Amino acid sequence: MKIALARRLQKQLQRLPPPLLEDFLGAVDQLPDSFGRPHTHLGVGIRKIHPGGVYEFRVGKRYRVVFTQPQPDLLMLHILGDHDEVQRFLNSL
Repeated sequence: MKIALARRLQKQLQRLPPPLLEDFLGAVDQLPDSFGRPHTHLGVGIRKIHPGGVYEFRVGKRYRVVFTQPQPDLLMLHILGDHDEVQRFLNSL
């Protein structure tokens, strides 16, 4: 499965402190093997957050990454943010 990064997320990643970037990369590495397999979701905490096929996974305790699956073999990562930032993103849909 391929993973693509939205332009907004690419900009966010350039400004991340190294420890948070490391946590992000570790979670993204687990994503293809976890998505669509409920029993392996526990590691990165994948859950559906919008009826339009919008999901999130955890990066540490504070942050979440919002993503979609626009094609069967592609996951598009949109933003990295805390609870409030994720809610703002969802409200913009």
